[in-house]
Amino acid sequence: MFSHLLDWASVPAHLQFNRFVLGGYRPLQSVAECVQSLFYLHNELFNILSHGLPILFFAHYATDSHTWDQISHSWLAYLNYAAALAPHLGSLSYHLFMNHKSGAGTYFRLLKLDMCGVWAVQTLGALTTIYATFYCNKLLQTLMLTTYILVSSWTLYEAVHATSVYKRMCSFAAQVAIRVLTLLVRVSPLGYGNPYSTKHTFLMDAFAITGGVINLLRVPERFWPGKFDYFFNSHNIMHVMTTIGVLHMHWGAVGDIMWASQYQCNV
Repeated sequence: MFSHLLDWASVPAHLQFNRFVLGGYRPLQSVAECVQSLFYLHNELFNILSHGLPILFFAHYATDSHTWDQISHSWLAYLNYAAALAPHLGSLSYHLFMNHKSGAGTYFRLLKLDMCGVWAVQTLGALTTIYATFYCNKLLQTLMLTTYILVSSWTLYEAVHATSVYKRMCSFAAQVAIRVLTLLVRVSPLGYGNPYSTKHTFLMDAFAITGGVINLLRVPERFWPGKFDYFFNSHNIMHVMTTIGVLHMHWGAVGDIMWASQYQCNV
């Protein structure tokens, strides 16, 4: 039934991005055929579903009435909602249509869209943390938010123009450095924010960075080429860890938004 699937050597060069995944590749397809590939097994199906299904989850969970009624008054709530959906929407589009018959040009445009989703969750998702951490120092809060937005603007340019997995990962280094600095301030006597949210702030980046490193190293398929073509390869693992990281981002943001709506600074 799936005899039309190809091996690594038979697909175009732009689809040969993981030499340790040896089989299960879809041929070049039309839009309709790409959509039909949702209903049979191939080596991108897990990637599609693992970021496609969370869209439905976040669309409901992130705006459930119990939570949304308490935080919807804040502009940060809408940024958090966008941050939760963006990487999954970008990744779904990329993985579903990456083998479109129009070729490499479409592939690289979809890859840029995927990078925009990654950028959005790292940029929009961090604004709540920065806002809460420097909550009672408005000058420093404004400075940190402005700096992060400016750095993020450059990050977006670097991410969409990167030519390798390693360069794409490194393009987010400056953002990560600012978030680490923010976390250090947060756990110091100078920091603010909901204590409940601090662990989620840490876990958000811990899962995302670990998943990114696993994807960069191509583990475990590097050691057993062809054994993880359909499930549990490095990109599959990264997808799962990314979604867990987004969950922690959401939980942390909700805690901080609710905290900020009640906390009174001593000025």
